[in-house]
Amino acid sequence: MPKKILVGLQLESRRAAREGADVYVGDKVVGQVTSGSLAPSLGVAVAMAYIIPGSIVLDQKAELDAGRTRLAAERVKLPFYKNGTARK
Repeated sequence: MPKKILVGLQLESRRAAREGADVYVGDKVVGQVTSGSLAPSLGVAVAMAYIIPGSIVLDQKAELDAGRTRLAAERVKLPFYKNGTARK
C-alpha cells in the first residue's frame, strides 16, 4: 500500500463530507476523508483526506462518496481561509 498524504478539499456545495467517505477520481478510489465541515467564512464545505500521492493535483476535481450520490470537490491548499477571514 503506498504511503498517503493529507490534502485539503473544497466542495462545490455546502453539504459536508463524512469521515471515512471514499475519494474518487473517475471510478478509482484514491483516498479517504478524515474530516469534513461547513466553513462559514468561505460559504462552502471543506474536507481533509488522505490520498495516494500524485492522484489529485492542486485545483483538480474529485468526488466524495455520500451514500447514494457523490459530492463534487476540488483539491486546494491548506489552510482553509481567504485573506481577511482569519481571526486575530
